[in-house]
Amino acid sequence: MMQTAIDVEDTEKMRIRLNELRRIIREEISNEVGLIPPDWKIIAHHVTVIFGKDAKIWRDANPQLLGGQYQISVMNLVMDDKAAAVEVDIPPDLPLDLQEYLSMKIPHITVATSPVTKPVYSNELLGSGGGTSYPLSLTLNSTLQFEGGYLGLILDDASHSALVDAVQRLSL
Repeated sequence: MMQTAIDVEDTEKMRIRLNELRRIIREEISNEVGLIPPDWKIIAHHVTVIFGKDAKIWRDANPQLLGGQYQISVMNLVMDDKAAAVEVDIPPDLPLDLQEYLSMKIPHITVATSPVTKPVYSNELLGSGGGTSYPLSLTLNSTLQFEGGYLGLILDDASHSALVDAVQRLSL
C-alpha cells in the first residue's frame, strides 16, 4: 500500500512528537530526587554512642578501642517533614559498656534534615513514634571514633553512599 504525502507528513510529526515526549520523560527521571527533598541537608554520617563529657572520659579510659571496626544493621527508615533517620541494631561485638549506653536510647543514624531542622531532632522523631516508617534492610561498615565532642560509629564513605542511595530508591 502506498502512503500519500499527508500520511508521511503526519507520521513524521508523530515520530518527532514521540521523541520529544521520550526526552521529557528521560529528563524527569534524571531529575528525580527520591524520598529526600532536594533542599534537605544530607548527613548519614554516624551513630552517636556517647555525647559530651562522658564521651571524653570513655575515650581517655579506652584509647585502645578507638578505631575498632563494626557492622551496623539498618532496620527501617522513619521520616516526617523535618527529618529522615534510620533505626539500627546495636553491633553485638561493641564493648558491653557502650552497648549499655546505646540501649538507653534509640540507636539511629540521621540521614537528612530539612533546612531549618537540627540533626538532634531525630531523637524526638524516633522517640515520638511519629513519622512514616519504611522497611529498609542494609548492613553498613563503621569505625568507633571520637570527634566533635561525641563518641560514635562513623560510617565509611561507601556505607554513607549506600545508605543515601537506598533511602532515595525507596520512593522510586
